Amino acid sequence: LDEEETSFTEDEKKERLLILQQEMRRAARELEFEQAAKLRDEIRALTGEEVKAKTELRPGMIGAHKRARGRTRK
Repeated sequence: LDEEETSFTEDEKKERLLILQQEMRRAARELEFEQAAKLRDEIRALTGEEVKAKTELRPGMIGAHKRARGRTRK
């Protein structure tokens, strides 16, 4: 995607982002969440947004208290 990113002009980039956003919304409406997530990641790559990893648990998240204890219930 990096090679494609450098070949876009600003107008082409904006148009591509609009198309990707429309496709992402359509995929979500049709319950194609995996496709919508791929499109979301492509949008983030084009805009330069950093993708956050979901590995860090914070208070209030499901499973946070179990990890804090260092064990899980059986």
